[in-house]
Amino acid sequence: MTYFWTNTIWFILLGILTIFEIVYALYKSKYRKQTLAFYLTASGVGFVGESFLFLFFKAYNYYPMLIPGNTLHDGLVGNLFSQFSVAATALLIAVLNLDYRYFIIFAGVYAIIEELFLFLGIYRHNWYHTWMTVVLLLVYFRLVKIMYARLNNRLTPLLNYLYFFFALWPLHFGLTVFPFMVYGYQIYIAYIFSDPTSNETFLMILNYIVLYSVMRLIYFSNSKWCGNRLVY
Repeated sequence: MTYFWTNTIWFILLGILTIFEIVYALYKSKYRKQTLAFYLTASGVGFVGESFLFLFFKAYNYYPMLIPGNTLHDGLVGNLFSQFSVAATALLIAVLNLDYRYFIIFAGVYAIIEELFLFLGIYRHNWYHTWMTVVLLLVYFRLVKIMYARLNNRLTPLLNYLYFFFALWPLHFGLTVFPFMVYGYQIYIAYIFSDPTSNETFLMILNYIVLYSVMRLIYFSNSKWCGNRLVY
């Protein structure tokens, strides 16, 4: 409880906001199951980008203090809170078909949240800057909106593959890889990069790509289409 009211509570509040955004987006959506599945796709897209910024390029770090004994694992928890939050906002923008003005408004809100977290000492920039968040979110919101609109059309095999690829990524990491890492049951060791974290990240990504490709080949080879909408 030492860090709950100074660190953890702020990430929990961010998580509550995320849940409200998802619930409202589903309420406004005509195809709720598909929209919920697409939320995972949007999360996966952002998760890929943040994985490189956070793990490979050491752009920033989070301190939710949920796993205070391990800076990397604790930072990954904070990263998950952050990514699921921005994905929920992107989903809301796509479902409500909001225009670029709302892109700017929401990106500005996240910039304020980021500055607040910096002030509270629960988040730290290394070489990163808040204005980069604004720019990246503007691109991300636009990309997710385009991807959501494509669900109304027949997806090409490549897009079909990518939508599932990104959707399963956060589930794979959050439900299988990360828990095993925390409890020491799964350890990735390689000697490709000088930094151990980069080696671990590379092997995690490679592991997922291989597993997903095999799973796709076996299970989704018979995926069906429902009208003109993709059935996740």
